[in-house]
Formats: sequence, structure tokens, C-alpha cells
Amino acid sequence: TVEVSPRHHQYKSGDYTIHAYVDYEDNTVEGFNLGKYNLKAEAPSYFVDISSHNGNISVDDFLSLKRQGIQGVVVKLTEGNSYQNPYARQQVINAQAAGIKVSVYHYSHFVSDEEARTEAQYFVNMAKTLNLPTTTLMVNDMEESKMLGNVNTTVQAWENEMKRLGYSNLVHYTMANWLDFRGGKVDTSKFGLDNFWIAHYPKGYTYMTQEEARTTSYYEHSAAWQYTSVSPKLSHSLDENIDYSGRFTL
Repeated sequence: TVEVSPRHHQYKSGDYTIHAYVDYEDNTVEGFNLGKYNLKAEAPSYFVDISSHNGNISVDDFLSLKRQGIQGVVVKLTEGNSYQNPYARQQVINAQAAGIKVSVYHYSHFVSDEEARTEAQYFVNMAKTLNLPTTTLMVNDMEESKMLGNVNTTVQAWENEMKRLGYSNLVHYTMANWLDFRGGKVDTSKFGLDNFWIAHYPKGYTYMTQEEARTTSYYEHSAAWQYTSVSPKLSHSLDENIDYSGRFTL
């Protein structure tokens, strides 16, 4: 049995001819035509992420985003162990009222296991004040270069504490060049590449459309890819992302 992902075929539905090839020990190869298979490929979904920089976003604004193909939002709740997004409650409530799936993120600063545990506790406490269920997707936002010294150990400590507190739906956000397969220090095999949300803007600060992102499909084995920070879908620029896993939008 072979599982085939639509994303490996640019999400194109249609009849696909299946061939199988057997390599024998005598170095010969035999091919088999196994007929056709009708692949029904659902297009990937898209989401935005927001913080206090985005200010008040009304229900109508979220409904406008929804009409433009946005099905999820990741709201910044906390940073370090002393900052809370003052707009978070309103942003969460209005997104939910518009029927958009809400996930949340914490901007991390931890450089030790103890700091990682403390920041996880701070993040969870804020989530609980907003009555977010333990099934909520919780994101560790890693952008501070000081974290890189022992990043794999401290991220593991953060994960362990989050799970101890009852939140196990976890994703790590960072730039592509922080990851091991791009020469960085973060061990993706330790946490699973499918648990990473990766930022990389191929067009720089020129907007990449959803169609362009779908066709390009960078980092397709990850949880999600942030492909632009200049989405024009509201009056101010937004970060826009493609959801490969469905965890941010379904």
C-alpha cells in the first residue's frame, strides 16, 4: 500500500496512471501498469498570523479575510514571561465569531530549561484566561538568536512542560535558516519536520499570491509555510501562510 499526497502533484485532480517497478536480484527490472486512479485533490488552505501590531480586527474584517480564502488565524498571546498582547481577547473572540479557526503563539526568549518551563506556564495561563481548550494549536515562536546556543535542549523542555500542563498540540515557528537541513542548529528530526511552521519569503517584500504559494509548495513536508509578510488582504500588511497539515485551518 502506498499513500500519495495531493501536494506532491500540485493538488491537481484527475486520472493518474499507476506504474510499479520491481528491481530483481539479477539486476533486471520489470514494470507493471496497474491502471488508472482518480485522484480527488482538495486544495490546501491558508491562514494569517496577527499580534498587537495589527490592532483591533473586527468581525467584519475577519469575514472579509474568510471571503479571500483565509480559514485560520494564529493570535499572539504572550512574549517571554512578562508581556501579554492587549488585543488578544478581542482578536480571538472576533475571529471565532467569523467562523475562523483560532490558534495561538508565544514569542519565546528562553535560553535555559527553567526559563523554557516558566515561559510555557505563562503561555498556558494566558490561554486559560481566554478559555481556549487544551486541543488548541499552541505555537512556540523562535526568532531570538540568543536561543540558538542550546536550542534543542530548551525546546524539548518547553514541549515537556506544555504537555505536562495538558497542551500537546504543539508547533514550532522559525526561519528556514534556523533548521538543520538549511544549515541551522534546530534538529528537525528531534521534534518532527511536520511540527514546524517555516518562514521563508521567496519574493522578498513583494506579495506572493496563494496560487503562487500552492504551485511553489516550499517545505511541503512541514506543518505550514509562511510565504509572505505583506499580504494586502486588510488595510495593513499581514503575514500569510499555507497550511499543509490542516492543523491551522480544519
